[in-house]
Amino acid sequence: MKFYFLLLSLTFSANVIACDTVMKDYTLECNYQDHFNKLKENFKVYNTNPLTLKGHILPYALGDKNYNAKKNEYLNHSNENLESNQQWITWQNSQVAISKLNPIILEVGDILKLHTRIFSTKSIGDIFNSKLGKLRTGNAEVNPTISYSCEDGKITDDTVALMGQYDLKTSEGYPLLALKDISTCKDLKNTKSGKLIFYKNASVASELNRWLVDFNDALLRYEMNKDMEASPFQYLADMRRWFIALSPFSIGNENVVEALIQYASHRLHLPPLAKAPQGEPILTEREEHRKQVITRMKESLIFFESCLYETKVKVISEQCRSL
Repeated sequence: MKFYFLLLSLTFSANVIACDTVMKDYTLECNYQDHFNKLKENFKVYNTNPLTLKGHILPYALGDKNYNAKKNEYLNHSNENLESNQQWITWQNSQVAISKLNPIILEVGDILKLHTRIFSTKSIGDIFNSKLGKLRTGNAEVNPTISYSCEDGKITDDTVALMGQYDLKTSEGYPLLALKDISTCKDLKNTKSGKLIFYKNASVASELNRWLVDFNDALLRYEMNKDMEASPFQYLADMRRWFIALSPFSIGNENVVEALIQYASHRLHLPPLAKAPQGEPILTEREEHRKQVITRMKESLIFFESCLYETKVKVISEQCRSL
């Protein structure tokens, strides 16, 4: 099987997602793809990689959902402060871990290693050592629970309706998420408190493998320029949402899936899909989440273009310098 994928990869690895093939039916994404490719080419002239620009990477690594609006705010972070910041450390570890992933086909063992490598730094690893590289059922955590209070403002009538007919299900047809103990908040209109329950099932490994089979198959199809039911951007948004809803690990699910999205984006030569606000994809309807991902990608392209202009006129702000 691996030889088959290797042969296909060698055959199609030179192909880049093109607007006249896979994305021909997705005008918006096609335009963004062309825009990104032109920016990358222009940045090469100045020996600069847009993906290493300080104003893009810092907020992304530190997990701010409004990274484009607050990019300047992060420029005051000294290297000393960053080296002690857990999000920054895990981001750096992620970059190393991504480089070690198989460029052809991923297996569950690769995801377990990825999880360990992301949290491999001693200051972090010592805290979670017993859980690193292990699925949550191995830690006897079958169905994790997140409690949301009225003040959190996460559960609304729309959330309750979404969870009532949740689209992400196990292979047996059970919803991956459910709401329990829902209570109306007295002083907050359309807001409720309650508990978000992740599915109770001992087959986390089989569910993760199902996710991975889909992921491997889709990436290969996109590389072969096969017609798909969604654009690559939409697909990766869906896979992020599915992975977080599955939550195969007791800790670090968002970090792992962000690394996998970066891996896929690089492999398919796509613009970066900026980090999602923690936990929010699973509380958002699929189409709405897709729109949010496209919006964040658009913001990153606007930022890259403004930095390219500064580089051309040789008046470069601090946020447009490479790390």
